[in-house]
Amino acid sequence: MRSLWSKKECEAYLSDLVFTYKIHKSGDEVVLAIADKSIIGKTFKEGNIEFHVSKDFYNDRVCDKSQVKRLVKSSSIVNAVGKNIIALMIKEKIISRDSVLKIGDTFHAQIFNI
Repeated sequence: MRSLWSKKECEAYLSDLVFTYKIHKSGDEVVLAIADKSIIGKTFKEGNIEFHVSKDFYNDRVCDKSQVKRLVKSSSIVNAVGKNIIALMIKEKIISRDSVLKIGDTFHAQIFNI
């Protein structure tokens, strides 16, 4: 039985991904809010949790996968939401699967760089 995608197919898919992000600054803290562009404005629910992917919080600029590591490294806190950004961050070993929260049909993770 063949897996869902070959490694080559997976790389081709990831190369086309577009994310939206916004940098928030508070004192010495730099917060990167980054999300799959396709989920901006959507709300996800899981039990008592309701998560709204706000345009005001996540949507300022657009980037592709090649820019994600640089953005993460330059931030003290990262707030990431979306299946694609989370999959990329796991693939790039920025986060582990254990640090991911499933909310409805999407995923969310936070990183604190010390």
